[in-house]
Amino acid sequence: MRVDLGGSVPGVLKVRRAGPDDTEGVAQVHTTAGRDAYEHFLPIDALTSPDRLDRRVQLWTEVLGRLGEQVEGASVEGLWVAVETEAPEAVLGFIHTDRSHDPDAGEGSAEITTLYVATDHQGEGLGQRLIHRAVDHLLGCGCDDLRLWTLAGNTKAQAFYATRGWRSDGASRPAATEYDATEVRLRSDRAALEAQPPWRSALPMIDALVAQRLAEGRFLADAPAWFGPRVFGGAVVAQVVTAAALAAADLGAVGRAHSLHTHFLRPVHPGPVELRTEPIRTGRTFTTLRVDSAQDGRVAATSVVSLHADEDDVPYQLTRPDVPPPAALPPSDDAPPPFEVRGIGATEQRADGTYESTRRCWVRLVEEVPDDPLVPLLVQAFLSDMTGTSFRPHNLSEWGTHTDASIDHAVWFHRAPRSRGWLLCDFQALVNAGGRSTVRGVFHDESGNLTLSMAQELLIRPL
Repeated sequence: MRVDLGGSVPGVLKVRRAGPDDTEGVAQVHTTAGRDAYEHFLPIDALTSPDRLDRRVQLWTEVLGRLGEQVEGASVEGLWVAVETEAPEAVLGFIHTDRSHDPDAGEGSAEITTLYVATDHQGEGLGQRLIHRAVDHLLGCGCDDLRLWTLAGNTKAQAFYATRGWRSDGASRPAATEYDATEVRLRSDRAALEAQPPWRSALPMIDALVAQRLAEGRFLADAPAWFGPRVFGGAVVAQVVTAAALAAADLGAVGRAHSLHTHFLRPVHPGPVELRTEPIRTGRTFTTLRVDSAQDGRVAATSVVSLHADEDDVPYQLTRPDVPPPAALPPSDDAPPPFEVRGIGATEQRADGTYESTRRCWVRLVEEVPDDPLVPLLVQAFLSDMTGTSFRPHNLSEWGTHTDASIDHAVWFHRAPRSRGWLLCDFQALVNAGGRSTVRGVFHDESGNLTLSMAQELLIRPL
């Protein structure tokens, strides 16, 4: 079983938080990519001094010393690296964020201080993915005045940022160098960034869902800020799937996740999440693990994940509902990127006021993703929580009338899913009682195969 994003597929890239082992790689990219980027703007002796690499190593050693493992709490300062999954120790690019130290900076002001991509990997989209990860982090920390400085003559860099929602505000300052150079300031905010299509593309989404190893049985992921101060439950569940797959592989287990049960104990907020795994059972064909999602020293969600190697059987399933194909339906305006949604709506209300289905829709990814068997599981785990308002049959079309929060969530992956292609999502509200709702759902692919089913209990409390 391949479990790392990209597995054995060469050349698959991802963005992750930097750790102490990345110091040399970050310093090397900073030195060589910086030399290539500024050779037309600064004297060559300023870019090739013998101690330049050593000074960079000292700088990033100090930064990573401050950041530590970045597990406890979410600091505005952060450092991320782009790596290949087949050589995760080789840094191909990096980005650093911090509070803005400009004289006019306010409480919500933050800065991208440094962004470099290795010269031979430029043009592969790494810069955009690094920016996306850093911006998502800053917005999740409540920063809405984002800044960066670049040399006045570096029109290439300014054009790169301009196409991603950054604009000059007219401010300038002498560059931090002994040579005569001027920097200009670019700024952006949430509205400007979200206006850039696509605001959230598939690869940054995968980056946010894939965990990285910290130590034996412990993994680190970044809870994204896409849904505001409370992280979407589907992202939490997808991170659990990753941690379970990585931990199972470390145990020598085979197979993929087929069953997951998560209890949400408290909200997960944007920022670092530690995933602590513990094997419950390791057998010949089944492996079961507990996974705790922790923030600020407290467990926010606890899960049990079972993995199994598929065996030969005689297939059976209920027939897929008869609904219009996606081509016959208009795209939904409120589809969360990087997904396209085509809504069908609820079934007709019965005489007793109940519905056979309270939400039906087609959904698909609109972009290519890495060819790895883990990625489709992450995507479907994420989608399993996109229940809309299906759990509130009495006000299906209304938002903002209730506090809706997942209490527990169960997913069964019946078949190895595909990353691309349409999925038909069919949700049915079973009961509303005691201030809680229970909803179940089934996902079919375009060929009619049942790939996933889910059940969820939610708190529904009127505002």
